Parts: sequence; structure tokens; C-alpha cells
Amino acid sequence: MRTIKFRGKTEDGIWVFGSFINTMCGDKALIIGRQALQIVVYEVSKKTVGQYTGLLDKNDKEIYDDDIVRDSKGRISYVKWLIQRCGFVLVYEQFDKDITGSYGKIEHLEVIGNIHDNKDLIKGK
Repeated sequence: MRTIKFRGKTEDGIWVFGSFINTMCGDKALIIGRQALQIVVYEVSKKTVGQYTGLLDKNDKEIYDDDIVRDSKGRISYVKWLIQRCGFVLVYEQFDKDITGSYGKIEHLEVIGNIHDNKDLIKGK
């Protein structure tokens, strides 16, 4: 069974993790997380919300939608949910590579940033 969780960025620039609630108004959303033994509700920007893919990179780092990754050949791409593929794909400059059939750890990928904090790593973003 895959863990369903999300991340989003607060106005203070802090990434928070937990369950996602779409507020249906404006550009804000809610992430419900935990801090010690308390449940905390964070307001985040909707455009920064990304879902956990259920996969880990070669360094055991969780891979989320909008993460920028480098493969074993040094190529840089980013992770995106594509409705046409019904899953997450790696978006390269020239083609998309489906990663929906992958489970567990992706040995050939390394998370090096995300498209919200590191736009300079992706051409055309």
C-alpha cells in the first residue's frame, strides 16, 4: 500500500508535509501535518502543492511531484503527474519517461531540487 501525502510551501518559505485540503477559494490550500504530538494546519500556496510519488531516490530521499532529478547519465528532468498516463512521469526536454510502474527505490535517480526553489536547473521553466 502506498503512502498518500503532500507537501506545500508556506508564505514564510517553509516546506510542510501532510494531508492536502483544497480550499476552493483563491490560491491558498491547507496541509494538515503533525508537530510533536499536535496536529497543525498550515496555509500553503496551491501552486507549490505536490504529491509524494511513493518512491525514494538513490539517497533514500522521498520523490514528490515537481522535484528536479538527475539520472545516472547526468540528464536533468522533473517529476510531473500526467493525467494522460494516469501517473507520474519524468519530463525531459525531448520526451517523457513513465515511472508509474516503479516501486520502492529508484537507484538511478537523485533529487537535486524542485521547480519552485530551483527553476534555474530546468530549461524553459
